Amino acid sequence: RHKTYILLLSALMLSACNENRDDNISVPKVPVKTLTLQGIVLGANAIQGAIVCLDTNDNLLCEAQEPQAKTNQLGAYQFNANAVAAQQTALVAYIPQGAMDVVTKEIIEKPYTLTTPTGKHAVISPLSSFVMETMRLHQGMDIDTASQIVSYQLKVKDFNVFKDYRNDNSEIAKLILDIVSESTKWGKNLENAPDTIKSYKHLFHTVTLNRLDFIDKRIPVKY
Repeated sequence: RHKTYILLLSALMLSACNENRDDNISVPKVPVKTLTLQGIVLGANAIQGAIVCLDTNDNLLCEAQEPQAKTNQLGAYQFNANAVAAQQTALVAYIPQGAMDVVTKEIIEKPYTLTTPTGKHAVISPLSSFVMETMRLHQGMDIDTASQIVSYQLKVKDFNVFKDYRNDNSEIAKLILDIVSESTKWGKNLENAPDTIKSYKHLFHTVTLNRLDFIDKRIPVKY
C-alpha cells in the first residue's frame, strides 16, 4: 500500500509539472499585415468631411466596426486596414449632411454615397461609382471592361475614369468635369444614401444625353 501511495503521489507531481510547462510555453503571435489606404473624394470638387471606409460587408454603408477616416480640408483621407481585406474589398465614401465642397464652400444638405472598386482607392468620385455600379449589375465583370463601358456611355474614348479630373487640362477632362458638376448639382437632394449610386448613374446619364450635341461638337469620337 505504501509503495502504491508513493507511485500515485509521484504521478500526480509529474502531471502538475507537465501542466506548468504547458502554461509557460508562449505561442508566437503572427503579426497582422496592414495596408495604408489613402486618396481623395471628389464631386465637382474635393469634399471635406466625407467618411471613407472599407465596406467589409458590402452594404454601401460606413459602420463603426469598419476601418475608416474622414476627409480633411483638402478632401483627402488616410487609414490603415487589414492588408488581405483591403485587397479584396471596395471602398465607400459617405458624404453626410454638413460636409463641404472645399472650393465653393457649399455645405452638403442631403447625404449621398460614392464608391470605388477594389484597388482603385486614389480617387473616389461619381465616375468610379459608375464603374462600381456597372460591375454590380454584371457580376464577374472586371474593372477594365466596366471602365470601357462607362467611357463609351460618356462618349469619351479611352478616358481614365479613375483619375483626378480636376488637374487634367485636356478637353475630355474639362468635359467630364462639366458633366460631373451638373450631375452633382442635380444629385445633392437625394434622400437615401445607399441608393445614391444607382440614382447618380441615372442622373449622370440624363445630363449626358441632354448634352450629346454639345459633346459631339466639342469632341468628335468614332467607335
